[in-house]
Amino acid sequence: LDSNGSVIGKVQHACNYNATQQWQQVTLDATSKLASYAGQTVTLTFTGKTSSSYYVTTAFFVDDVAVNAG
Repeated sequence: LDSNGSVIGKVQHACNYNATQQWQQVTLDATSKLASYAGQTVTLTFTGKTSSSYYVTTAFFVDDVAVNAG
C-alpha cells in the first residue's frame, strides 16, 4: 500500500493445489513494483485465503518474513 493506503500491486499469487504437507519457501522480488516509491513509506500486506471443501482443504501461513531494502 502507498502512504495513502492505495494498493500498489500484487507481487505473488500462490495456490497449494499440489500441496506436499511441507513448509515451502517462497522468495519474491517487489523491486519493479516499488521502484517509483523510493524514499516513501509503503506498507506490505500478506493475505492468505483458506477454504474447506469436499475435495480439498487449504491452509496458508506466513512465517519468517525478511525485507531487504537497497
